[in-house]
Amino acid sequence: MQVKRFADAKSYDAPNHRGCLPLRLFGAEAGGTQTLIVGLSHFLPGGGAGPDASPPEKVYSCWRAN
Repeated sequence: MQVKRFADAKSYDAPNHRGCLPLRLFGAEAGGTQTLIVGLSHFLPGGGAGPDASPPEKVYSCWRAN
């Protein structure tokens, strides 16, 4: 099991996102597999994201500030 603490998660530039702080928890540049990415995204009011057709499978947990 790999544990990633919130304070250790790195933000990254997420194409087609706006008003968002995306954090990579697992996969890609966060280490581990390159075929599955796990992320956490915090969307600010008015923020959002468009479609993404990149090859890796993705699992995201998102929350929106009110």
